[in-house]
Amino acid sequence: MTLSEWIKNTWKHVTLDTVIVKNGSTLNVPEINQDLTMGLLSTSNLGEFKKLVFHFAPIGTIVDDIPEDYYEGQILKLRQLLTKELMMATQPKVIQKYLEILDRRDREHWGRDTGKQLKVEQKDNQLNITFGLMD
Repeated sequence: MTLSEWIKNTWKHVTLDTVIVKNGSTLNVPEINQDLTMGLLSTSNLGEFKKLVFHFAPIGTIVDDIPEDYYEGQILKLRQLLTKELMMATQPKVIQKYLEILDRRDREHWGRDTGKQLKVEQKDNQLNITFGLMD
């Protein structure tokens, strides 16, 4: 089996958890899905990601190129997941953590140097996230 075949057959969910709720059902997701998602988050490009994936693949896996469109699709899913997690978070420290990750992984949309301003405030058990342009 090739590396590109293995990853497509194995990585069914971009997730930060090993248990997810989908359509009202609880699914136990193999830990490899979490490992590959975090690998996608921790690497900077397809070349690095391919090297990391190879370490998770079974012995005897033939190294080939992971298709760029597959990689980019997984990156898009990860950005959406992180954005959803950010929007659903209620604790300022958690929000700050997700913002730092998004600043690194999706600088075009979430980067601090884009001229956009983000303000996070918690007052009276209410969390306010304000987006706007910097003056």
